[in-house]
Amino acid sequence: SAAPEKALLSFIQRIYIEHTRPEVIGILRLTIAEAQQFPEDAEKLFNDIEGNLDALTAYLTDLSNAGMIDVDNPRKEARRLAILTLEGYLMAPPLASARARNVHARSVLSFLLRAWGYSPRRKRETRQ
Repeated sequence: SAAPEKALLSFIQRIYIEHTRPEVIGILRLTIAEAQQFPEDAEKLFNDIEGNLDALTAYLTDLSNAGMIDVDNPRKEARRLAILTLEGYLMAPPLASARARNVHARSVLSFLLRAWGYSPRRKRETRQ
């Protein structure tokens, strides 16, 4: 398996590319704007987005169980990764260049690895 840094960077890049496509942004904006009139559509979209985090949540759970990161709730941290990755994406134009997207992805990754107390080698002690 890939090193956690590479795997997480791949998750970040994939989330950004998938969610900043013009058709996806259009659907999200429309669904948000019409959420009060069509709450079942908004709920379905939310559930679809949540389902997209399943693989990332499982990966974070594995890293946590291996003692490589210190998180209480892998699902919450998967959401945090997605939120930081996509910050402002419904209001601002997507990052145009591959270099800008890479810098952004590495910044998100660096921040989260520090927040999670990432260690590639040590196993943390089980919390009481």
